[in-house]
Amino acid sequence: MSDIEEKSTNSSIPKLDDLNYPSWSVRMKAYLRSKDLWEICTGEVTPAKKKRNETLNAIISHLSEEALDATVTPENEENPALLWASIVERYASSSVNNKARIWLKWMRYEFNGNLNSYLADCQKMIRECALVQLGIPDDIISISILAKLSKDYWNVVDNIIMNEAIIFFPSRTLKKLRELVYMKD
Repeated sequence: MSDIEEKSTNSSIPKLDDLNYPSWSVRMKAYLRSKDLWEICTGEVTPAKKKRNETLNAIISHLSEEALDATVTPENEENPALLWASIVERYASSSVNNKARIWLKWMRYEFNGNLNSYLADCQKMIRECALVQLGIPDDIISISILAKLSKDYWNVVDNIIMNEAIIFFPSRTLKKLRELVYMKD
């Protein structure tokens, strides 16, 4: 891989923060795999010092200050497998803290009038709920999606609520709302 390709790939990985773990982890894993470093994070291999340092650099350089403070400790700062486990524990475990963080984010989210971006954000939050095994019933998630919409959408909301084939499935609820986006375009 050329230096330009390396910088482009490396820069496509955002810094990890409290809002982007699902997409960050996909990108980071893909990057680490492309460099034959992923097995080091899973603890499957004992790396040479150079590979260990390369792995640590790749991960730590893509942590926000907040994520760095929350995950890097003296015990794991030189061990990629322990560091990765710490990141997963902080951002993807089903701990009460993670569940609360995800649910509070969901509850505080407000519809800003742009249905397309709202639906994309809802899709991300649904993935986060699944990631931490939040345990909220699907119909409640669908109703929460609908509850945040403005009066302009109340007729559509009523139709979705009355349709059991849609309301019990957040993905179908989002799909039905996406149809509105396409109709307006």
